[in-house]
Amino acid sequence: MSNSDTTTDATAASDEADDVERSVLETRIELLEEENRRLREEYARAKRVEYRRSAVAFLGVGVVAFALGLVFSDARTVLFALGGTGVFAGVLTYYLTPEHVIPASVGQQTFDALAANEADVVAELGLTDRRYYMPVADAESRTRLFVPEHEDAARPDGDALRDVFVTPEDDRGRGVSLRASGDALFDAYERELATALADDPETLATQLVDGLANQFELLTGGDADHVGDGRLVVAVDGVEFGGVDTFDHPVVSFLGVGVATQFDAPVEARVERGERADGRVILEWPAFGDEA
Repeated sequence: MSNSDTTTDATAASDEADDVERSVLETRIELLEEENRRLREEYARAKRVEYRRSAVAFLGVGVVAFALGLVFSDARTVLFALGGTGVFAGVLTYYLTPEHVIPASVGQQTFDALAANEADVVAELGLTDRRYYMPVADAESRTRLFVPEHEDAARPDGDALRDVFVTPEDDRGRGVSLRASGDALFDAYERELATALADDPETLATQLVDGLANQFELLTGGDADHVGDGRLVVAVDGVEFGGVDTFDHPVVSFLGVGVATQFDAPVEARVERGERADGRVILEWPAFGDEA
C-alpha cells in the first residue's frame, strides 16, 4: 500500500471519528435541552400545586369555621367572619395561581445584559460616573436617568432630557438621558399604595424599602441610617439582580425615582459598599450647585 493510500485512509478514519463525536455531542445537547425543558415544566407544576394546596387549606379553614359557627352560637359571629375570610382567601389564591413561573435567574441575566450595554455606551462616550434621577414632564416616564459629560454639570431642562443624547447650548448640561429602571416600578408601587407617600425623608425611605422588600422582593431589608438636609442614606441588604452598584440597579433607581418624584427635585445617587449590608445608597438633592 502506498503512502498516499495510507494518508487517505487515515484522513477518512479521522473524519469518521469526528462525525461520530459530533453526532454524540448533538445527541447530548438534545438530551440536555429536553431535560431542561422537563425541569422547567416540573418547577412550574410544583409551584401551581403549592398555590392550590394553599387554596384548599384556606377553604378548609373556612368550611370548618362555618361548621363550628353552626354548633357554637356564642362564638358564631367570630367563626362566621373567620369562615368568610378563609373561603375568600382560598378562592383568591386559587384564581391567582400563576400559569407560568419564570425563574429569577432569567430576569437577572436579562437585566445584566441591558445594564452592561448601557454602562458600555456611557464609558465609550467618556461620560462621568455621576448619576442623576431627573423629574420630567413626559407622558412615557416621570423620571429619567441623566449621566453628564462634565463633573461640574449644569441641569438641563426637561425638554432636553426627552432625548437620549442631551446637547443643550450650555456644554455643562451635555450627557445622555435614559429611561430609569425604577420608573415603571415606582408607578406600579404608587398604584398599590393604601396611604400617601410621606413628606419626611426618613419615613419616605421606610415606605420605599418596604415596597422593594415586600412588593417587588428585590431585597430582604433596608434602613435609613443617616438623614440630613437634602441627604438620605439607605443601607440595603439581600439585594437581588447582582451588586447594588450595577449601572441603574433597580433598587438604587427605585429609591432615586421615589425621592425625585416626591420632592420634585433632581437627585444624585451614589453607592458605597457596606460592611454590615450589601451596600449604602446615598441620595442627595437638589443635585446641582446652581440650585437653591
